[in-house]
Amino acid sequence: MAKRTGRLQVLIAAAYRAVDKDKIGNLLPNEAIEVAARVSKLLKAFHAEVERVWKPEPGERDPLWRAANGKLPPQWGPAIEELGEETRALFNWVHAAHSAIAKGKQDDSARERLQRSLGLALEMAEQQHNLWSGWRREDKEGQPPMARWITLSRDGDLICHCSPVSAAQVLRTMIWNEVDSVVMTSATLTGGGDFQSFAIDNGLPDHAEMASLASPFDLLNQAELIVPNFPVTPDDREGHPKEVARYLVRELDWTAKGSIVLFTSRWKMEKVADLMPLAQRNRVLVQGEGNKSQLITEHLRRIAAGEGSVLFGLNSFGEGLDLPGDACTTVVITQVPFAVPTDPQTSTLSEWLESRGHNAFNLIAIPHALRTLTQFAGRLIRSSSDHGRVIILDSRLLTRRYGKRIIDALPPFKRVIG
Repeated sequence: MAKRTGRLQVLIAAAYRAVDKDKIGNLLPNEAIEVAARVSKLLKAFHAEVERVWKPEPGERDPLWRAANGKLPPQWGPAIEELGEETRALFNWVHAAHSAIAKGKQDDSARERLQRSLGLALEMAEQQHNLWSGWRREDKEGQPPMARWITLSRDGDLICHCSPVSAAQVLRTMIWNEVDSVVMTSATLTGGGDFQSFAIDNGLPDHAEMASLASPFDLLNQAELIVPNFPVTPDDREGHPKEVARYLVRELDWTAKGSIVLFTSRWKMEKVADLMPLAQRNRVLVQGEGNKSQLITEHLRRIAAGEGSVLFGLNSFGEGLDLPGDACTTVVITQVPFAVPTDPQTSTLSEWLESRGHNAFNLIAIPHALRTLTQFAGRLIRSSSDHGRVIILDSRLLTRRYGKRIIDALPPFKRVIG
């Protein structure tokens, strides 16, 4: 950012020449240049402040520093306050300059180039002002804090981040407190009929009415939910892909019907594909080998020709994909799709919940996994004439305390457990 702020000084001079005015945004040319210079100087000084607290290890992969509970080191406070004020002044000037240039001749190519450059500068200045405003803002008592963290660019520059950990407050302010009524519908709003997690995530008012309705399909007779006693758990990096490949070769219909196999990581998806024997590998379409539309078209062509086909995909293949009839008679879910617990927003929210005596795993990880699993399972039965099975290759559902809760909350297919 400091480098780009330095380049902004060139744009400032060009803007004053283009509008031929003494002042833009109530600032003289030298005053605008001084604002940009102060921001650049403050950013360089803040970089040094950060290095006193955090220095990534050489060669560290994806280095990240996160403020525990969203609370920044108190010694950073004065610098953040100054950056908040100065970036606001810079944003106001760039906004005024961009508007002034836009009012000029539309057929002036030099002016149009300057306007585009100022547009990019305006976006940068707005991002900076929003960032420092979020870092200096006090978190409200009783509400989740903002997540605040720092990463490194490929060039080694610091990248500061700020994000809400929940959409609840935004939705309260912009929707729930502003309208008379809202209807929200989806097949995956609940975790087994429980709206608690959804209500917390979205800040629903206490008087909101909630209803979970039964499926119009005869799911008990149309589908099976199979959780085999799988020999290895998903955290076995080498063993789990091998066992998944063996299971798929043995259990899928490779001759005429269609199947979907869903993964939580691209690495494991490609590893399992590489482990498939050639005869089966030739029937597999892996996400990334073509665009989604091309893969689905080829999958449907194969099924129509009676050849059999298996789609390997990630989350996007588990949501919104409509493959009725023989195009999808088996959905294999290779593991329970728990959210990555180390991302800054989830980590900050988890800390806040734990500090208030709640179990973050029960309130965040399990409901998220349930919603995703329900989406995945929904790829199977798309009409009253569809039949098939959903298979989950994750033995943790049989051995961990949360397993029964997840199994019981999934759609009411016939259960084949263990």
